[in-house]
Amino acid sequence: MKAVLQRISIAYRNVSEIVKHRNWILPSVLSLVLFVLAVRGIENFNQLLLFDDEFGYWTASAYLTGTDWKSVASGIPYYSYGYGFLVLTPIRLLISSTEAMYQAAIIANALLLVGSYWIARTVTGQIFEDMNRAALDIICFVIMLYPSNIVFSHIAWAECLLVFVFWVFVWVSLRVIKKPSIWNHVGVAVSAMILYMIHQRTIAVAIATVMVMAWCFVIDRSRRKNIVIFAVTLGVLIGLHCFIKEDLINDYYYNNVKIAVNNMEGQVGKLTAIFTGEGFVNLIKSIMGKWFYLFVATLMMFWWGVEFLLKEAGVCLKSGWNGVRKKNTDGLTGQLSLWYTWLLLAFLGNFMVAAIYMGGGGSRNDNLIYGRYTEYMIGVYFICGIIAFLKDEKWLFKMMIYIPVTIGCGWWCQKILNALNVTAYQAYHSICTSLFLEKGASAKGAVMGYAVGGLTAAMLFMLILKSKPWKKMNWFKSGIAVCGTIVIYSVIAYSMIFGVMTDKQCLRIANIRNIVSWIEWLDEDANYPVYYCRDTESRYWSESFQFILDEKPLSVITSDMIMPEEDAFYIVGVDFLMSEEFEQRYYCVKKSSQFAVIVPADLELVDRARKLAGGQQ
Repeated sequence: MKAVLQRISIAYRNVSEIVKHRNWILPSVLSLVLFVLAVRGIENFNQLLLFDDEFGYWTASAYLTGTDWKSVASGIPYYSYGYGFLVLTPIRLLISSTEAMYQAAIIANALLLVGSYWIARTVTGQIFEDMNRAALDIICFVIMLYPSNIVFSHIAWAECLLVFVFWVFVWVSLRVIKKPSIWNHVGVAVSAMILYMIHQRTIAVAIATVMVMAWCFVIDRSRRKNIVIFAVTLGVLIGLHCFIKEDLINDYYYNNVKIAVNNMEGQVGKLTAIFTGEGFVNLIKSIMGKWFYLFVATLMMFWWGVEFLLKEAGVCLKSGWNGVRKKNTDGLTGQLSLWYTWLLLAFLGNFMVAAIYMGGGGSRNDNLIYGRYTEYMIGVYFICGIIAFLKDEKWLFKMMIYIPVTIGCGWWCQKILNALNVTAYQAYHSICTSLFLEKGASAKGAVMGYAVGGLTAAMLFMLILKSKPWKKMNWFKSGIAVCGTIVIYSVIAYSMIFGVMTDKQCLRIANIRNIVSWIEWLDEDANYPVYYCRDTESRYWSESFQFILDEKPLSVITSDMIMPEEDAFYIVGVDFLMSEEFEQRYYCVKKSSQFAVIVPADLELVDRARKLAGGQQ
């Protein structure tokens, strides 16, 4: 009996300890689930999916590690180096296999999403103190499952890092408002500049930060020393960025006419165009399309998020100087209004960057509703929208306004796409419409189908959220809301991952990795040159070959530049094998359905190729 009582006592203490730390159990479980969902299917991914973006980021890591990818890089636009430096370079230094490198990048992306989740729950806990902690944890989890986050975690490009660093910026900017210390001001300068180093479209975040700091400098003398230090830090980082960027461009992109495509000087024409009649109309179309995408993709919560931030900006403006210099009765409200205004300026600026850069017309359906340029920052506005909606007593009345306006935007977008009559569609740039708009398909009726389907899901989501007060957690009803959202977002994300993306990977494994494996086998450290003939197949494929060849430089040439007197490997499209020139001068070592690797017929390398590979042709 005594032993039984002791066991009961021990079990009670264990349960008490678990209950004591129960606030960590739910977020820990959700973090694990988020990580698993972000790496699901990782075994199917081991090489580049997107040209030129992914190769541009890997090029930055090649530059930093001294690897010669210059020939291939000279044919692509300039891509910012932040992701390549911060994520891909450590991977290159630690891992030698390109397959493992790519999968390590996927794992890193998943960890960045998990890190974003923890920062998000920290921020929401500080600004929504009246909300149930478990409810906030679940809301943050749902936000991180936004389809673009899950899809982008499977691609070695900068989006997941942008999500993470933006959440760091959000957290540090909140600390600047609540506790304006020197280190917090330095931190906000560093995070804003790192965002810009990762991708130039985030320039609006840095501009909004400078505007807020200038405002504080004028009206609050106690902050001026810290703001000067902020300005010095930002200036030093801008100088460092300009030095790195210039050196990278001169070393890898020299004389490349495509540099301006993604660089600042390449956007001057787009800026000046909006001051013409046609350009202004296109800008309005672009704004309407991108608003429509965000509102429906966030299950209508963006309406409430933007409304909430606009109200807070109004509070900030009305409070004027006293709203920043003095605390209100709760100690935070006046200052938080400035912080919300900061976030609003950052979003509106970034949105306009997307609207101008990706105009309302063009040769692709996704240009009009382009979502990728704003989706890295969508989380905090999505959360604000959900919280504002939960607390809104006039939500039914507002739905009667918001839903017709959203449908009207969709109808207008549909008319624009019908008039364009284009079928090209890049799903990576507008993930949440990928179930409706497909590459090669007509856009007629697709956007309205998206609007109806999206609004139906949004209304169900809103009704579930409003079925109970969330200040006291109701696990059953909140679980339905969460599970429903997870199902919707997972269907969108995984239909893309296990459809389009895995099909591309399988094709490239067969057509590219097999070719490279034969080159590596026959080369046997003899360091024979490898050339890619861009006029026999698309030059884009040279990026995949260079990535897999890794430290072995790949030279991009045209077929008339082939030198029959040089022992070298030449990668060509299979159609080249049908030419008379091939039959007379070259020997095919290996071919796939798309590519072949050939060598000159009368030199030393062909003897080795015939000996080792001839029996397997």
